[in-house]
Amino acid sequence: MVMALVLPCVPAEARAQSWVTDAQLSVATGLEGASGGGGVGWQRARTRLIFGLDLGNDEHGLDAYGVRTFVELERSLSLGVEVGYLRWVLPELSLFFGGVGVLAPSTLFGVTAGANYTFPLGERLGLSVLGSFSALPLGSDRPDDGVVVWALLGLGIRGRL
Repeated sequence: MVMALVLPCVPAEARAQSWVTDAQLSVATGLEGASGGGGVGWQRARTRLIFGLDLGNDEHGLDAYGVRTFVELERSLSLGVEVGYLRWVLPELSLFFGGVGVLAPSTLFGVTAGANYTFPLGERLGLSVLGSFSALPLGSDRPDDGVVVWALLGLGIRGRL
């Protein structure tokens, strides 16, 4: 009886929070449009290679922050980055909201929102399907000073480091 009263008072081993890091390598393409004088003109978006890194902690497991760098491979090479907030809706599904910018050779800046669903291929690795929508109203690479819009779909490999 004394043990039943004392046992709940014994302190448990304290565990510090730890960082959770996910990395993803993807390829994506889709539609690109630009609003100009005659409405929105659509074309196939340039294929891009995307490397993403998400950082959160196990204490707030649903929230993380992410950085994505991308290289557009067709016509001419361009380099860009996305930075934002990531929310895990399900263990397999995350939503991303943030800013996006093409940095070279010309500039574009705007906002992006995306979803990423990962099909597990083991405990720490998965096949990811991603989609995103971006609107870029700022920068030097806007036709007729309009808004550039991207609607992208991609496929990649995601892993927990």
